[in-house]
Amino acid sequence: MSRKAPAAVRREQIRDHPTWSKTLPRVLATDLERIGRADLRPEQIAGALAEWRRMARRSRRELSNASDDDVQHSGPLARDVLDTAVRVLPRRSSRTLRALVRSPDEAIAAKTLPDPFADPARPWWHRRLTDLYHGRPLTRRERERAYRQAGLGSPAS
Repeated sequence: MSRKAPAAVRREQIRDHPTWSKTLPRVLATDLERIGRADLRPEQIAGALAEWRRMARRSRRELSNASDDDVQHSGPLARDVLDTAVRVLPRRSSRTLRALVRSPDEAIAAKTLPDPFADPARPWWHRRLTDLYHGRPLTRRERERAYRQAGLGSPAS
C-alpha cells in the first residue's frame, strides 16, 4: 500500500471541514463540542454570529424599523445565543467569542439609541430604541429624552 503525500492528506482534511469552521476558531469550536449542549453546537453559534453580524451591517434606518421581524426578534435572539455561549465557555474560548462579537455590538450600539422605557434588567441589545414604542410613534418628548440619555444632544428632526 502506497503512502499519500502530506500535502494530499492536508487537502482532503481541508475539504472535509464543515462550513462553520471558517467562522469560528478551532479552539472555540472544540470547547463548544466538549460542552455537549444541544443548543450550543458550533454550527448554531456560527449561525448566530453570522446573523448578529448581518444585523450590524444594516443601516440606521433599517435598524429602526419596528415592523421588521429580523430587527425585533431574530437579531436579539441570535445575540442571546451568543451571550449564553460566552457565559458557559471556558475563559479562553469565552474571550475569543467576546472578541468576535465586540465589533457587531459596537456597530449596533452606535446605530441605535437606548430605550428609556425598557426594563433595565434586560440585556442592552433588548433595550434599544426603535421609531415605535409598543406600536405607537414616539412623542417628541420621548425622542428628546432618549437622545439626551444617549449623550447625543437633541434630535435633528
